[in-house]
Amino acid sequence: EVLAHKEHILSAAGATPACTRQIAGVDLTGDWQGALVKAGYDPHSPSVWLLEGILFYLSNESIAKLLDEVTGLASTGSWLGFDIMNSLTLTHPLTKAWVDMQANQGAPWIGTMDDPVAFMKERGWKASLSQAGQPDANHGRWPYPVFPTTLPNVPHNWFVTAEKAAGL
Repeated sequence: EVLAHKEHILSAAGATPACTRQIAGVDLTGDWQGALVKAGYDPHSPSVWLLEGILFYLSNESIAKLLDEVTGLASTGSWLGFDIMNSLTLTHPLTKAWVDMQANQGAPWIGTMDDPVAFMKERGWKASLSQAGQPDANHGRWPYPVFPTTLPNVPHNWFVTAEKAAGL
């Protein structure tokens, strides 16, 4: 249903990809890797992975498993993007009301990562962080102060970009 909606929006906009685009609706709790390969994915060619808006809803164990599986399928030169919050976001006074609202609406945020750069380095990726409102992620819509990505003891919702590098 989500993929059909996205296809409708892209079609209505007349958007055409400038690369090979394979669509595979998969269940991440099943054999999604096999389904992806069956749909034409080539694990020996560089690829781009976008895990946007999903990791918040997964347990930390499920996040690690998913990123390990992506790492196993991605070749050197592949790129990965995802958003993730630090664990303090779940309990900090600045963000607790939002987190509670998500839970009350049946979509609890549970997935966190306190050091995405180190986490991804352990898996062979070179990662960098950004946040809404920073120069590389500011489209004039972020009205709040922006904490530096490395400032401790504050909630962070990071945009992570990573390249799978040789020899890491």
